[in-house]
Amino acid sequence: MMRDNYKQICEGKDLRSNLAALRKELSDEVSVREFQKLTGGDYRVLYALLQNPDPKVRKNVCSVIGLCRPPKAVGLLWHAYLEEKTLFVRPSYLKALSGYDCPELKKDLQEQERERMLDEPSEEDRKHRLEELAALRQILSRYDEKKKHTFKIPAVTPDMILITNRAQREITAQQIMTGNIRLLAGGIKVSGGDLTELLQIRTVEEYLFPVPHCRPLVGSAEQIGTLLSQAGLPGFLDKLHEEDPNLPYYFRIDVRGQIPPEKKGAFIRRISDTLERRTGAALRGSASDYEIELRLLQKKDGSFVPCLKLFSLPDDRFAYRSGQTSESIAPVNAALAIALARPWLKDGAQVLDPFCGVGTMLIERAKAGRTGMLFGVDHYGQAIRLGKENAAGAGVQINYINRDFLTFTHDHPFDEVITDLPRQCHDELTQEVISPSGLFREFFIKIPSLLKNDALLVLYTPLGEEILSCIEGDPRFGVEGVFPVNEKNGTQVYILRYRSDGRSDFV
Repeated sequence: MMRDNYKQICEGKDLRSNLAALRKELSDEVSVREFQKLTGGDYRVLYALLQNPDPKVRKNVCSVIGLCRPPKAVGLLWHAYLEEKTLFVRPSYLKALSGYDCPELKKDLQEQERERMLDEPSEEDRKHRLEELAALRQILSRYDEKKKHTFKIPAVTPDMILITNRAQREITAQQIMTGNIRLLAGGIKVSGGDLTELLQIRTVEEYLFPVPHCRPLVGSAEQIGTLLSQAGLPGFLDKLHEEDPNLPYYFRIDVRGQIPPEKKGAFIRRISDTLERRTGAALRGSASDYEIELRLLQKKDGSFVPCLKLFSLPDDRFAYRSGQTSESIAPVNAALAIALARPWLKDGAQVLDPFCGVGTMLIERAKAGRTGMLFGVDHYGQAIRLGKENAAGAGVQINYINRDFLTFTHDHPFDEVITDLPRQCHDELTQEVISPSGLFREFFIKIPSLLKNDALLVLYTPLGEEILSCIEGDPRFGVEGVFPVNEKNGTQVYILRYRSDGRSDFV
């Protein structure tokens, strides 16, 4: 079939369909080598078709050349690309070139990229221009190492939004010592705060900057892009970064709202394209290796509130966690659990995490105040290995023990037990799944042997009813507090007190 298709192409017969069929046949390296033998390395027939008057013939032959990658085709493809006037064909030359190493074209490619960014295409041409721009960037990504901006602490901190746990915003608000605060649905807005102070708060999930002097955005994607371009974003970003003239800010857009998924991609691309053009490419969209996320938060009335998440922001609160497993608790949730328990924590406490995983709960306990010795127990050896790395990164001394907690013993009892309780576990001998209720019963049978009188238990779990069932009727355990964390999965923090004498006067 390949031989027949190529023969008809050489004879100029039915070029569109024969080129399309040949392109499909070149599906792997074996078929490509077969075609190379068929041509004897002579591609002049294909090269000539780059000048064919039929644009679909030119488009198809580009695909064939790109699959075969004849070494002499680079200059011909580039020249044909520059001469091409039909917009839907232009990306085809670039896709063919993407298979070549052609650093000599870098400056020319950059010039073409800039021209495409500043084009004002008609509605019907926009799709092809964006496709061409994406193809240019795919080639350039091999030769351009994007320089990153360096954040600088401004003399005056702009307004910030601290994204926090929705159920426990007050815990974060209590830690803000400067500035005016206003509680929002998903966090806290801080005006006139101290950025250095805010960056130390461990219960903040994300730091966002509202786009200054920008009202909620309404209108089409192009209108929204235009409004954003008029908000002075490059100047605002310049105030937060070390001066670096002519270095663009690479960004992505994240829309959070009620836009149907099938429409969201086109909506984002249109905003991004408009913002690039209207800022003279001072802001440049990038699917990867971006340093800014422009987040559009949709309100109930359909308008969008624009905020910036800056990946240049020096947020190293959880930099210690180089390793994690699929079961690992998020560091901000561990920090929140500890913050909720803070009124009950003991200065200098000896602390045990019986299901420590990679050690996040113990590290966050150490960050919250002075402790004695910290012990982490887990039957999963990989988690213990990662936990040791995390503890070293955090500068925290943790005694890790690779063992099933139910077989663990210790000569000195503990003041505190702080843990993210497992959702399920496996019997070490039979590997049978142990249900949460069975695991929790075993836990509460075992744990008194490791506790001092008046010890504290901080338990993070979505299975609170199982805890209450296990301690019901046991006068040694009392509930000091229960705090919701996530309404969707039912996660809560349970603060329990253990008293060996069984007193019932729990607070």
